[in-house]
Amino acid sequence: FNTMGSCTHIVPVFAGEAEKVMAFSQHLLDDGIFVQGIRPPTVPVGECRLRCTLMATHSESDIEQAVTAMKVAGKKLHIV
Repeated sequence: FNTMGSCTHIVPVFAGEAEKVMAFSQHLLDDGIFVQGIRPPTVPVGECRLRCTLMATHSESDIEQAVTAMKVAGKKLHIV
């Protein structure tokens, strides 16, 4: 994934087009993982991304579950 160089607890995951990022977000929500899709006018056209927010209350298991779901959805949508 392209995380756009993030070094903070908010990690963007580049998806490109609005339709793709919203489909990505929906796939994750279907797996019980809430990650917002960010699209215009918040970001420029073609620079849509997921906004992943990590918190101290997330366990390693939570993060592993999210990463696994992101890999599946990302491959399905040709993001990775």
